[in-house]
Parts: sequence; structure tokens; C-alpha cells
Amino acid sequence: MIDLETVEQELMAKGIKLLTDIVERHGAHGTMRSLYVRDPDGNLVELSNYC
Repeated sequence: MIDLETVEQELMAKGIKLLTDIVERHGAHGTMRSLYVRDPDGNLVELSNYC
């Protein structure tokens, strides 16, 4: 599994605008960390993993 810090660095290196820093959320299976971006069509995309 790749950690979100690595994903965040890769996205920033490619010039992809991040909508948030990594945030902690509560999902169906417990606590998760999420990062939000928009796809080329403007849709909100959540990248996350459970802690």
C-alpha cells in the first residue's frame, strides 16, 4: 500500500492542484485519511486509505 504522503508529493510534482491537505475522516470501516482533487472534467475525486 502506498501512503498518502507519497501520493500527495507525486500529484504536486505533476502540477495537479490539491483541494485539501490530507484530512482524517470517518468511513464505514473506521478512521481513514483522505486527499481531494478534481479530475479533468471537474468531478471531485477522493483518494483515501484506512488507518
